[in-house]
Amino acid sequence: MFYVLSGHYIGYLSEYVAESWRQKGELRAIRPDVFRYEAAGGIAIQKQRMNSALLRVVTDALVTSHREAAPAAQ
Repeated sequence: MFYVLSGHYIGYLSEYVAESWRQKGELRAIRPDVFRYEAAGGIAIQKQRMNSALLRVVTDALVTSHREAAPAAQ
């Protein structure tokens, strides 16, 4: 990240990672219409932990945040 912020290098960052620097004007997207991709995420859970209330809260939050961040289907 140091190299990218120096202004002498470019990098490929997720929107989530770059957002705080973008808001401060320290980073900007270069042709997001061309240089963009979407990656699927996943979560692995031990079978014996499936009934954990804390795990349920965390997984529900992950699903909700990704659903809200996903672009609307065309």
